[in-house]
Amino acid sequence: MRRLLLASLFLVTVGGCSGPATAAAPAAAPAVAVDAPPQAQVRFTADPRAVAGTRTYDLTGVAADGRCTPEAVSIRDDAAAQGELDGLYLTLGSTPVVEPSLNTTGAGWSYDTSYVTSDGKAGSATATATVRDGRLEIVFDGRTWDGSTFSGTASCAVAP
Repeated sequence: MRRLLLASLFLVTVGGCSGPATAAAPAAAPAVAVDAPPQAQVRFTADPRAVAGTRTYDLTGVAADGRCTPEAVSIRDDAAAQGELDGLYLTLGSTPVVEPSLNTTGAGWSYDTSYVTSDGKAGSATATATVRDGRLEIVFDGRTWDGSTFSGTASCAVAP
């Protein structure tokens, strides 16, 4: 009954802070088994920092290293190769925050959409979350204060 209730209640669309992100989000991923590990795909379409590049990263997390509720998702892979996506953190709500991170020699690079600079430059994000067959599926896009743009999908089993 709880899963059915979640499915009907958590079809949500939430908007970001000022300014739309320029990256278009890909279509929702096909359904996977409820007990499949958390996973995400993030496509960078612009990266003025020259760290992520303009490419697509796949992330398969470990259930024990992540969190998946209709309010917040974290997917982490501590075994990610250098230069690869090692984490994705999403906070859903009236102002969603999307933060992919990369495993780099510089102790990691984060692309946090909630960051605001002292001169007022801000990031923005949008996220659409759906509970389907016991899994939370999210389609998102984001733009950082410095013009990095990315989009993607995430999927994980909803915590009981």
